[in-house]
Amino acid sequence: MLCSGCGKTVDQVVTVPVPVYFTPPAWLMEPRPGPEFPKPGATNGDLLQWGFGMEDALGQCNRDKVALGESVGEARHGQ
Repeated sequence: MLCSGCGKTVDQVVTVPVPVYFTPPAWLMEPRPGPEFPKPGATNGDLLQWGFGMEDALGQCNRDKVALGESVGEARHGQ
């Protein structure tokens, strides 16, 4: 029995994707400060305002994440 599995070579071009490294804009990398926790003896209104401040800080962080995702997507697609 003759084994000729390596007897014929086939030229084939194989493309390997090159990673693209992207640095996000500096303003997206800055920490987002949250509101200062109320001091002992704070009123319910103070706690409510603190809660609203936390909600605003979370919203800003989520908007930053969306903007970062859009920036990375644009960099990947060459826009």
